[in-house]
Amino acid sequence: MKLPMAPAFALSVFAVAIIGLLLEKITLRQSKSKEILNLVMITVGASIFIKGLSMAIWGKNAMTLPPFSGEDPILVFGAAIMPRASGFFGITVAVVAILSTFFIKTRTGKAMRAVAASRRSALLAGIPVNRMIALSFFLSGALGAVAGIILTPITTISYDAGVMLGSKGFPPLFWGIWFHDRGRGRRASSRGPGIPRGRSGVFRIQGRLAFLILLIVLFFKPGGIFGKGALRRV
Repeated sequence: MKLPMAPAFALSVFAVAIIGLLLEKITLRQSKSKEILNLVMITVGASIFIKGLSMAIWGKNAMTLPPFSGEDPILVFGAAIMPRASGFFGITVAVVAILSTFFIKTRTGKAMRAVAASRRSALLAGIPVNRMIALSFFLSGALGAVAGIILTPITTISYDAGVMLGSKGFPPLFWGIWFHDRGRGRRASSRGPGIPRGRSGVFRIQGRLAFLILLIVLFFKPGGIFGKGALRRV
């Protein structure tokens, strides 16, 4: 659309957020079965549809965006830092700070956390559960758009790039879920999968190592490395 960066950024984030909202309202909410596996398969089908639609509109060739703040490196104590890396870091820190404030300080954020903890209890407390779920999909779409925008100048983007990016983000996500301790769990979930990827040195096995460690954790410590209490199969 040949828009300047700022309005294009905002419009893209809003557009993808709307797609996330429609995904919840049109497909997941209308599903007659609420089994987790069925809902997961619906999202997989939606992903395939969106990927095919993207290929039909933009083609198969990888695309890129110009850096947000030029190409000249910034020297900090003798180290050269590319402006695009600083922009990436700055936007990420801003998003994390905004989300943390939203979920901790605002009534809507607290309501979303309550729904995530117990949908039934939240409903009994008068929280509009369906509205909070729809808002979570809206925010998920917005975050996905921000991630795509800040990653594209560093790498490239194509219709099937989500598979590669998802393989990198999936293990840390589940590490964070299974590591219940708030402080140590967050640090381990962010650093753990990255250490073997960086140490492996072989591109073909880097992604597989993170999943291998994830499987080992699930087999031998399903309650979380820092979790308390024992789990038993029923």
